[in-house]
Amino acid sequence: MEQPYISIIVCTYNGQAGIEACMNSIENLQYPLDKLELIVVNDASTDKTPTIMNDVAPSLVRKGIAVTLLDNE
Repeated sequence: MEQPYISIIVCTYNGQAGIEACMNSIENLQYPLDKLELIVVNDASTDKTPTIMNDVAPSLVRKGIAVTLLDNE
C-alpha cells in the first residue's frame, strides 16, 4: 500500500531554543520524505526564531521535504 501524503504543522512563538531541533527531527522520521510537507508558523516571535527557520529550511528542501514558512505578524 502506498503511503499517503502528510502535513506536519509546527506553531512557534519565541521558540529559538528548540525550533532548529524540531525542524531537523522531521528528516529522521520513518516515513518517505517526498510524502511529507512541513509547515512552520511563526507567531510574531521577537527572538531569533524566524532567522533559524529560514536557515534550516533549505537543507530540508534539498532532502526532498516540502517546506512552507509562514510569519504571523
